[in-house]
Amino acid sequence: MIKKDLYKYISAFVMGDSGVYYSGKECRLVSNSVQKDYVLWKKGILEELTEVNYSEKIDPRTNCNRKPLHVITTRTHPIYTKMRNRFYIDKYKGIDPHYLKLMDAEMLAILFMDDGSCYKDNRCNATPAVHLNTKRLSYADSWLLKKGIKDCLGLEFNVRPHYHRYFLRLVSADYDKFKSIVEPYVLECFNYKLL
Repeated sequence: MIKKDLYKYISAFVMGDSGVYYSGKECRLVSNSVQKDYVLWKKGILEELTEVNYSEKIDPRTNCNRKPLHVITTRTHPIYTKMRNRFYIDKYKGIDPHYLKLMDAEMLAILFMDDGSCYKDNRCNATPAVHLNTKRLSYADSWLLKKGIKDCLGLEFNVRPHYHRYFLRLVSADYDKFKSIVEPYVLECFNYKLL
């Protein structure tokens, strides 16, 4: 895999649900999901850089019928430390404008699989509502992400408030375009998100 593609994947994972944490002098990436196929797909990509450990966890405090959480943890590497320094301010994970330049259909699909949702009101013939539920982001970071997606893919999102945080909502007129852009990259286990 070429270096630019590896940076694209890692930055997409970090912008989504993955975290980058110090372990000694360098950082490692940690990611989890109830979707095993998705975690193993990420694992295959990240193994281009370092060894990646996989495990399953069930929180004993939750209902025993709950699905297991599939977790991957990479070895430490300077690339992860670089990502940590660019995406994080203290413990706050934001958006780095530099990595938004790598935005393409696959990167948006990763953000959608990590943080996206799609809802259709069946009481009427409404267009499905697509959200990127990045509620950990500030208004400024949400706006940067909205602008990066618009500049690179021509899709218009609105920044919407949710208590003291924000999320992105796709404008209804862009739903068909959004679906055609991300659908080729959405893994089968997430097809339900595309309705």
